Amino acid sequence: MGILRRIVSFVILVAAVIVLVGVCMRYNWGEFMTAFKPFNFNTFVNQLLAFFDEAGNAIVLTMLGFIGLTIPGRAKD
Repeated sequence: MGILRRIVSFVILVAAVIVLVGVCMRYNWGEFMTAFKPFNFNTFVNQLLAFFDEAGNAIVLTMLGFIGLTIPGRAKD
């Protein structure tokens, strides 16, 4: 079961990273930068939440892929 878990985790990780890169490439970073000129904490939080709304699923799947790859298998007796 260990090799199957690692294969599935690797496929999920690769797919999630590809989606995350795509989201970062098409995200409107100009709106995000408006929070810093001048710095407005409310605008910053709103833009941060908007980014996580766009990229949330890919971030969670990336974490699951890493978790699946790093969990050790059963110890042999």
